[in-house]
Amino acid sequence: MTSAVERIEEIGRAWRLQSECRRMQAQPATDFNRGVADKVADDIEYWQIDKALDLMKPLVGRDDVGLARQIKQYRDWVAHRNPRKKTPAKIDPESAEAILTRLAAALESN
Repeated sequence: MTSAVERIEEIGRAWRLQSECRRMQAQPATDFNRGVADKVADDIEYWQIDKALDLMKPLVGRDDVGLARQIKQYRDWVAHRNPRKKTPAKIDPESAEAILTRLAAALESN
């Protein structure tokens, strides 16, 4: 089963790809446009989630993006358990789900 963070990352990648492709499709097709579209499609899965979250600020606001970052930091801490790093802020599962659901809904509606 896909986690909420993975789902947000997946939706974000698709949203960014669709946005860039729509913008490029509005222009006359050139070899350059096709090359850029191919490059975006190939590289989108390697984009950093923090940069993707920054793109979402106009959609959901700074507060929700900040909370999404906290969720990601806590997820990373749990997954990697580096004892030298202090425990990041904890967010209860219900709040995390609500925040990530708002982000997913914003991506799907734009």
